[in-house]
Amino acid sequence: LKDNPDYIRYLKDINFVSVRDLHSKEVLSCFLQDEPFLAVDPTLLNTPELIDSDITKPYIAVYLFYGSLSNDEVSEIKKFAKSAGMPLISAGQYISWCDRSVHSSNGTPFYVFENARFVITNTFHGTAYAINYNTQFAVYAKGKPKIEDLLKQFELTDRIVTISSDLHNILDTNINYERINLLLHTSRSESMGYIQSSIQAWNRITCE
Repeated sequence: LKDNPDYIRYLKDINFVSVRDLHSKEVLSCFLQDEPFLAVDPTLLNTPELIDSDITKPYIAVYLFYGSLSNDEVSEIKKFAKSAGMPLISAGQYISWCDRSVHSSNGTPFYVFENARFVITNTFHGTAYAINYNTQFAVYAKGKPKIEDLLKQFELTDRIVTISSDLHNILDTNINYERINLLLHTSRSESMGYIQSSIQAWNRITCE
């Protein structure tokens, strides 16, 4: 942004700015007149749509950037699945080492999270949907500040896989979603309140 002064000038003309993570908030705070509002990601503003899945047996949902894990990490995931006696179901794309791949339903592959026993991901939205569906999950988030910020927001940093052998312990430790859902409800209410107040303020500005 520093190399694009026109962008900075445009940013200063924006009246209402919200961000979904602390990293973006820190970056934009240097260029805005007012500090941006930290809101939940749009995927978390509402409870997820429930879609019946044709997968009836217990399974582990996998949502990853393909080819982004090391051989050791893949090996550990396969080892956990074997010990749990569950197939690995890839959501949204073909992954060669998964037992099955499931494509989108109504434009989203995340519906398979709803009935999954576990979710394994290394993406922001995979993490967000796992939280929204109240699924037990583990996330490869090392070096990904947006995912780390999301996990901090909901007190779930213990779901980060730091070394491959962590995976078993993380997935064997259940998340208490009663506390998480209270935090999520508060964040949703605050975020929707900000959106509504911003729209009302903008309407007043444009009517003057």
